[in-house]
Amino acid sequence: MHIIKLDATASTNAFLKDLWQNQNPPDETIVWAQDQFGGRGQKGTEWHSEAGKNLTFSVLKYFEGLEVGYQFVLNMVVSLAVRDALNDLKIPEISIKWPNDILSGSHKICGILIENIVKAKEIRASVIGIGLNVNQEDFGELESAGSLKLITGLSYNLDSLITLISESLHKRLSTINSHNYSDIMSEYEEVLYRIGIPSTFMLPDGSKLVGIIDGITDGGQLKLKTEQTTRMFNMKEISLLN
Repeated sequence: MHIIKLDATASTNAFLKDLWQNQNPPDETIVWAQDQFGGRGQKGTEWHSEAGKNLTFSVLKYFEGLEVGYQFVLNMVVSLAVRDALNDLKIPEISIKWPNDILSGSHKICGILIENIVKAKEIRASVIGIGLNVNQEDFGELESAGSLKLITGLSYNLDSLITLISESLHKRLSTINSHNYSDIMSEYEEVLYRIGIPSTFMLPDGSKLVGIIDGITDGGQLKLKTEQTTRMFNMKEISLLN
């Protein structure tokens, strides 16, 4: 494990992608910033983190022969790796909110952003960005946000925590070429937030839809049962309200 520590950067993903293009760093290189002031989440949302209190880092992972069609398998594996580490810490009620937010109860504690480097229909490398709320206690008006300290009342050592998560990532990522995709999907669906529970969703036009999450497709689409039928949605096509 090779860790590059930064005092501050706009985005650890952007920093690591630039490093990959210019210096060819080793597999599983980690860029960790004490202050990430321009981090992004899914759909271009910003990830706000209080300097020195959370984990904001990115991991470079090389692949051989991983077909681009299996991008969501990588998404599931990374989400499950973070879940594994949090379970080791006995953080309660960990679930994955599709596609890859990590929740404790109803509070979001971690966001993941994976950017793949694709060539000839294969994923050659991935930059895996992880933002975990650790010791931050004030999130302003973000009522849905939480942190490990708010949940448990404990303060956490960030060096120990990044070691735990990186070891969990290494273990999970080493299985991604084993072709046990159905097993990975089953495990992911078992911890999917609000699966099997009637929930309200918002569509891009602002309209609302009531349905029940029925799992995911092989390509990572959300399967949603409504009164009339089962519909499939991509990430930008639907968002969960409650």
